[in-house]
Amino acid sequence: MRTDRSTAIITLVLVALSVQLFAQAKKDDAPNPDEPAIHDYILTMPKIQKYSDAVKKLNDTGKSDPVMVAEMKKISDFDGYNMTKAAMIDKSPHLSAFLKGNGLTSRDFVLTPMVALTAALGTAAQDLKADPPSFVNPVNIQFVRDHKAELEKYNLMGGEKESQKEPVEGQDDTRP
Repeated sequence: MRTDRSTAIITLVLVALSVQLFAQAKKDDAPNPDEPAIHDYILTMPKIQKYSDAVKKLNDTGKSDPVMVAEMKKISDFDGYNMTKAAMIDKSPHLSAFLKGNGLTSRDFVLTPMVALTAALGTAAQDLKADPPSFVNPVNIQFVRDHKAELEKYNLMGGEKESQKEPVEGQDDTRP
């Protein structure tokens, strides 16, 4: 898979968002501001589409805007709550303007993939006859069940399908 610098940074941000939520909850006894935000954010297909379109454009823009790449890196390197990261995005001139120009808020940018991932984890918990975490809204769990194929198409279910990967430059793309 061909990976450029901006794609790597966006991937790091998304991974950091998911890992950070769970790490932060164990870090201290203070209330986690991410949990109520995740619970209250309701997924819709228009939100998923808008997020996906913006990420694609962000990948392209990152190739020619090193300032935006630097802003993304600063946010992904921050060790804190995701809602704090959303506030950091609002204070990042290039990234904030880009998101606004694409009809997204920083909150949408942070919460759309996070809520999709936590809802997917909630479906897995239910499938194992366990209770999902209380901050995972049952409405979003049902949304993920109802739109699983579409969410996989947008790579919001925790991985990229083999058929969607780009070939590595200079490498034969034949697959067994």
